[in-house]
Order: sequence, then C-alpha cells, then structure tokens
Amino acid sequence: MTKNDVNIDEIITEDFVSLQSVFDRKRTKTSHFMLNSIFPNTSVTTTEYFVNAFLDDADFKHKIVRPIFVVFNIRKDDTKWQTIIQRLRAKKEYVLEYFAGIKDGKNIIIVVFQVPSRFSKDYLYFKAGKYSKFSEEYKKLFPQYSQNSKAQPVESNVWRVINKSDSLKKELEKYFNIESTKKIGKSLIFNNNDELWGLPELKYEIYRYKQK
Repeated sequence: MTKNDVNIDEIITEDFVSLQSVFDRKRTKTSHFMLNSIFPNTSVTTTEYFVNAFLDDADFKHKIVRPIFVVFNIRKDDTKWQTIIQRLRAKKEYVLEYFAGIKDGKNIIIVVFQVPSRFSKDYLYFKAGKYSKFSEEYKKLFPQYSQNSKAQPVESNVWRVINKSDSLKKELEKYFNIESTKKIGKSLIFNNNDELWGLPELKYEIYRYKQK
C-alpha cells in the first residue's frame, strides 16, 4: 500500500464500546424492558448475532416514532444470517436496517423496529423509569420465572422490577443501606412510591452516545 492508498476497513472500523450499568450488566435497560414489545414469544437475544438494543443511535438521523435499535454483529459471508434477517424483515414492527461499521472483524448491522402503538404508553413509562406503571397487557409479556446457570427456576429480575417484588426490594435495601451508610453515614430505604430500578440513562441507552 502506498502513502496515497486508503484503507477502507480502517475508515469504517467502529471503535464505540457500549457502556455497562452495574445492575444491568451487559444488557441495556432497553434490552431488558422493551424488546418484549417486538418479540413477545421468542427472544432475539438468544441468537449468536445479538449484541444489544438501544433507544437511539447518535450517528443516525431519523424521524421514527418509538424506535428500538437492535445491534447485531455478523461474520462476513455468514449465510446463516440471511435466514435470520429475512425473519426480522417479516415482522410488522420492522422499519429498516443499515450497516454501522466493522468491529473485531465483524459487520455491525442495526435493525430498527417500532414499538406498536398499543404499547405507546408503556414506551413512555419505560423512558421515565416507571416500570411498575406498565399496562397489565404489557406486564403479561414478562414471565415470572427464568432459569439460572444450573437450569433451576428462579424469579426473573425484570419481572421483580415490574411487579415491585418484596424479595427484590429487600435485596436492594440491604445493598443500598450498606453502601449509603459507608458513603453518607445513613441508610436509604425505599418507600411505596419508589421504583426498584434506576432510570434509563442516555449514556447507556443510546448507541454511539457522545458525552456533551
């Protein structure tokens, strides 16, 4: 390569690293709480290509109402992906898809869906961090039990957040009482109006978020 040659792969390489919340781990709150509005009976998160879901992409201009941006990593020339993307395109909530760069030798493909209008209030409640205010119809999309690493049934954390589970409240009170006492010398206790999970923060929920 001469000094005038351009390495296209270097130009389109995406160096963005998604930030992680302590409690949400590798998944955004959008993944935890809003993907069920698009995939109520099957989980897109179980595919080998899934990375995360976001409320927006800072580098993509649009006027889409109630969007969900789902990020996938695809190996080049992976024929199996074609079957997956055809199924995604067939969903009535599908809006569009686009290439968003290369990371670790894989193509980043973002597929945008629109949360159905019947869940529009739930979408707004989510953005406000009012998880317990979700409609009964939407709450029913979240199973109470999931399986742990030993294939044993355990209460889903997301279900516990939405339903303000007493067990989760006690666990969080114990954690925050210890932490707050260390930091400010007094304990913090949830009251009946408090949600049990934090607000969806932009730095976690927007892909390629840029701190202003």
